[in-house]
Amino acid sequence: MKRLILFIIFVFGGLLMTYAQPRSIGGSFGWSETITYQHSLSSNNFVEFNLGYHCGLTISDQYSFQTGNSYVDGYYEAITDVALRSAGTLRLSAVYNMIFMSPQWTNRGEWNLYAGPGATLGTGFNRYKAFSVGITGQVGLEYSFWFPLQLSVDLRPTFGMMVSENRIKYDVEGLMGFIPTISAKFKF
Repeated sequence: MKRLILFIIFVFGGLLMTYAQPRSIGGSFGWSETITYQHSLSSNNFVEFNLGYHCGLTISDQYSFQTGNSYVDGYYEAITDVALRSAGTLRLSAVYNMIFMSPQWTNRGEWNLYAGPGATLGTGFNRYKAFSVGITGQVGLEYSFWFPLQLSVDLRPTFGMMVSENRIKYDVEGLMGFIPTISAKFKF
């Protein structure tokens, strides 16, 4: 009986500590449209979860491009193949970020520079049904206002592979994470 009571107290205490930490939820805009959730683990680190829809590159498979140059035609076919496989993918990523600097640039609010590693999984909702897996990294700058709003700019490249139709390819779309992403989150 004592063990059960201690277990319940431990679980309840853990849940209270989890909910006592600052959190934020919002959206990111850049290469993709993303719903983002951030959960602080301490004053110097946080976990961020992102669920995003990647529209992919807009190359139509109906368009025919032939130059007669085998090098150019082969390059175009490779880019078209990657574009069609990555268009319409849904990705979930989790990143463990560490705040490595908090400069005092303003009298009100708080600035943070952060970076961290993570992992990502994705699936395609196009005709190829491509599955992607990879590692990701994030580097960013955020500003927390004195009211419940947080703005950030970050880079989140992904290095991984894409599997479809018994083929494994490098996930070129993950490199689009080098395009800056702007986020707006509500803190609670």
